[in-house]
Formats: sequence, C-alpha cells, structure tokens
Amino acid sequence: MNNYEIREYKPGDSKKICELLDTYTPYDRDEKFWIWINRLLSIKKTVVVVAESKNKIVGHYAVIPQYLNIKGNIYNAGLAIHAFIHPDYRNTFMVFEITKMMHNLAKKNGIEIIYGFPNSKFRSILLKIHKWKEVALFKSLEKFSLERKEHNFKLIKVEKNYLHYYELSEILDSQINNKNKVKVEKNLIYFVNRYINHPQNLYKNFFIEKNGQKVAFIVLKIYEKKGVRIGHLIDYVKNSKISFQDILNIVENYFYDKVNKLSFWKFDETQKEILLKNGFEEKGFETCLGIKMLIDNKKIENFLLNFDNWTLCMGDSDAF
Repeated sequence: MNNYEIREYKPGDSKKICELLDTYTPYDRDEKFWIWINRLLSIKKTVVVVAESKNKIVGHYAVIPQYLNIKGNIYNAGLAIHAFIHPDYRNTFMVFEITKMMHNLAKKNGIEIIYGFPNSKFRSILLKIHKWKEVALFKSLEKFSLERKEHNFKLIKVEKNYLHYYELSEILDSQINNKNKVKVEKNLIYFVNRYINHPQNLYKNFFIEKNGQKVAFIVLKIYEKKGVRIGHLIDYVKNSKISFQDILNIVENYFYDKVNKLSFWKFDETQKEILLKNGFEEKGFETCLGIKMLIDNKKIENFLLNFDNWTLCMGDSDAF
C-alpha cells in the first residue's frame, strides 16, 4: 500500500475528497459543504494536501486561513481540519508525509500559527513528531436541570436579507472587545457565511431585541446523540445593552422544553465563572486545543499556551 502520491490540491479533487470523508466519517460531507468550508470560511486560498492512489483520494489534511487576534494584534493563522487517512493506508507513513507537506505549504502561504482540535489518535502524532504543543485538554460545561428564566427581551429569527445583515453589522460595530485575549477575528462576512449560509442549515440564528433595538446575535443548535437532545450556544455577539447573564437566561429559556441538557464551551474565563454559578459543571465531552508555531516568537507562543487567555466558542471548531 505504499504506491501513493502526496501532493497539493488541484481542481477536480473536491468530489473525491468528499467521497473519502463521506464514506468513512459519521458526517455529511458533500461538495456544497466542501466549497463552503474551504472557500467561504477562508480569508484566502485554503491549504489542502491530499494523498492519491489509483486515481482515488486516500488521505487529506487542510488548513483554513483565518486571522487570530492576540492581545489586540492580528496574526495570520490557520484552523487545521479534516485530517483523515483511508483505513487501508493507516499502516504507512502517509499521515506523517501529509502533515509535513501541509505545514510547509502553510508557512509558504504566510500562515504564522496553526491551531486545531485534533482527536485522541491524531493528537499523539502531532505532539510527538510534528512539534505541536497542547494548550489544553478541556471539558465542555454541561447543565442537566434546566430552569425557566424570566426576561424582558424578544427573540427574532434572522433571515437572509440585507436589513438583517445591516443590523448584525451594527451589533458588531458596537461590541466591546477585550484586547488582552486570544480570539478568532470575526467580521460580518464571517458571521453570515459561517452560520446564516451554512449549506446544511444546522443552526437557529436569532437576534435578541430590547425596546425595539437589536442588542445581540446568537447561534443555537440542537444535537441528538443516543436519544439525548443537547442544546448548544454555538456563538454570539452583543453590545453593551445586554449582559452575558441575560443571554444565558434567554438561551436556557429557549431550550427549556426542547432538550435534555445544555453543553457549552467556556467562551472566556469571566463567562465560564458565570456558567458555573448558573449550575453548569465541567463534566462534558473532552476536547484538545493545540497549536503549531510557524514563526519564532516565544512571547506569543507562551501567551497562546495559557488556556485562560483564549476566548473560545464551539463555532470556532469545524466539528460543530
């Protein structure tokens, strides 16, 4: 099974990549999804490396170029996604060769930092061989006993129209940013393409309105696993006229009679404390956050390796 070629993506590969991922992973990965994640979510050309054998794609790894805001400064970064090897080729050196080429191409394309959420099997290879560093192995925050929460806000479904895009841009322009954190840099195009234009319509997108004014945009998702319905707050953006506690009350009230439990990521450390005070516990599924530095900057690397410095929501991962 050593008769394969490792190379960069070329036009026409997308269908074969989707066939590989759709056949051997539990996710729906058609060409619409491939175009969406590699074209609409990328700030520039996505770095895609494949392994080809007998006119079939048997291995794949990609990095989506994004901006990371680190202490108020913007860095060229990339989200590593969809590392996968065909079962018949897992006893080869393919995974090492694909990863090495992906790192080299990413650096050549100006990416300074790669981050990602590798699974347990791939994580050990990245850490031991490819000099990735683990930022944290963290658990989601979960709550089983949902409560009815009173509030004076109104939920309005977000539609695909220019008025709603304009209102979302108004919220983005008035948000309060913490410049001492690490976060994915997000603008109007990101929010519209990431959530509103998702090809599989996975999300419930709402404005929160107070006294006739839109004060927040929230992204919700219901996921069912083994008969258990789970409510996720995938992402949000707000202005100063609403608190995170208000948003939490609204979200819990929405999910009250729809799910069996809530499962969120921490957002930032302040919001994590609010979640814990509201009955959430760090007892959910485990995720690894890792980084690969493609530039020599120990100061930034050390800052990134402190998980408390990250603002992180489920929408920052391709898994949700």
